[in-house]
Amino acid sequence: MLRWLDLAEFERLQLRANLVRGRSDLRLHRNVRVLRVRVCPISAGVYEASVAAAEMTRVRAAALRLELRRGLWKVTVLEIG
Repeated sequence: MLRWLDLAEFERLQLRANLVRGRSDLRLHRNVRVLRVRVCPISAGVYEASVAAAEMTRVRAAALRLELRRGLWKVTVLEIG
C-alpha cells in the first residue's frame, strides 16, 4: 500500500488496521461489492473520488484524493467511513 499512499495516509491506515485487529468480534470482510464510484477532476494531475461498497448488511463509504507526483499516482487523503 505504501506505493500508492502518501506516507502520512499510510501511517493513518496502518493505525486504523491495528485498532481494528484488536477487536475480538471482528469478522473478515468478505463478498464486498462496489456499489458506486464517482471521480471528479480538481485540476491537472489532481482528482477526488468516492466509493460506496456493500458487505452483507453494511454499506461503507470511502473518499480519496489522488495526485500525480513524479509520474506516479499517490493517494494523499483517505477517509473511510
